[in-house]
Amino acid sequence: MKQQQLPTTKEGWEAYLASSVEAGHKLTPEELALVLYYFDAIEVGSFSNLVAHNLYPGLPDCPVFFDPRRLSEENAGHLGEHLGLDFRSCTHSRSKEIAVAGIPRAGSTLARGFFRGLGNKHAILLEMRQVKEPTGFELEEVPGHERTLVIVDFTSATGTTAERAVKASPVRVSDVVVLVNREEGASQLLGRLEPRVMLLPGIRLRGIVTYLEHHGKVRAGTELALARYRHAVLTAQQEILARGGT
Repeated sequence: MKQQQLPTTKEGWEAYLASSVEAGHKLTPEELALVLYYFDAIEVGSFSNLVAHNLYPGLPDCPVFFDPRRLSEENAGHLGEHLGLDFRSCTHSRSKEIAVAGIPRAGSTLARGFFRGLGNKHAILLEMRQVKEPTGFELEEVPGHERTLVIVDFTSATGTTAERAVKASPVRVSDVVVLVNREEGASQLLGRLEPRVMLLPGIRLRGIVTYLEHHGKVRAGTELALARYRHAVLTAQQEILARGGT
């Protein structure tokens, strides 16, 4: 069978993404990486993550940056549906009642798409609001005590935002679903919570770079530079945790 030719324009990928989720077909990791590239959400250069640098001084710059602000609301909704389709295959998403909420503000758009893609008649969609105290987030009341919560966000950097949202929830959070995991320590921080919270990414940043290098969209050596950055972040995080920090 002849392999389908992938789009080479933003408009082509918008149509491809919309038709895929409408048909209930998940994007492959390679397709998701190219979608984000053609939607201008992936930038290549030398970027300083201020949150990470404040937590872990002395970090090198990151060679790749994921910017969800470049995504239109329609495209973000379709990407959320893709994540919902992907999550639907998890056993617990079919066997348990779950609630879905998105971290404000852009994450709310992703969460609504995720809820549609999940297609679980037992699921409910909740609103998470941003407040000043004490954790920075407030969740509307969850009907029923047996539900577990899935928090949806665009990306996860150091994990501090997702961690605060988990702590603000009045019910147990089972998973944090992110479109792109930038692999800057979020999995490790969420894994230290009790009970442990899983970080489930649509794709990891290193995966995006691997596919983009393969397609000649980023220069050779970008993958290696990203690996060095990730190693520096995780090493700094482990040193702080070993000293009893957070």
